[in-house]
Amino acid sequence: VFAPSIAWIAFLPVPIIAWLSFFNQERAAPDYATSSESGSLLNSQLINNLEASTTVKSFGAEEYEIDRIRRLSEAYRLSNRRIDTRASAYGQTVRGCAMLSLVGILLAGGLDVLTGALSFENFNGLIGVPSLVLWKLPAFGEAVDQYQQTVAALRRVLDVRSLPVESGTTGQRLDVAKVKGEMVLDEVTF
Repeated sequence: VFAPSIAWIAFLPVPIIAWLSFFNQERAAPDYATSSESGSLLNSQLINNLEASTTVKSFGAEEYEIDRIRRLSEAYRLSNRRIDTRASAYGQTVRGCAMLSLVGILLAGGLDVLTGALSFENFNGLIGVPSLVLWKLPAFGEAVDQYQQTVAALRRVLDVRSLPVESGTTGQRLDVAKVKGEMVLDEVTF
């Protein structure tokens, strides 16, 4: 039995959710890049502090370094909060669209069953298929989210790969016996 009114109601959210996914993807891209950069800065500062703990202590800079880690940690937390807020809003919107569609199917199909235009057995079979599709749509958003994270990570890798590299084959070795001179450190501070 063919029920076009129920099919329209069932699949109406699909283009809306697809549009929302791509819209969310475009808006989330800068947030993922910021989060990745903030996390990288925090990690590198933590490593530097751990490796140079003796130096930090010798200069009495513990409070300064703790404050710097706090600021970097807060920036990282805020960037992740933006991502989480956007992802949560997107997920709830997708679920809301799916729920509205399901309610529409129940109402339209229920009215068709009550008026006799559709048998209950056929309606029962029709309600299962669209609901399976609609409840799988949030996974589409999660896939877009994972894609965005992967693109942000790939950009960082490509940025590192695009840095200039000094060739090990150019230049010439100095004969240590012939090297004479001195090294002058002028206006250098520590």
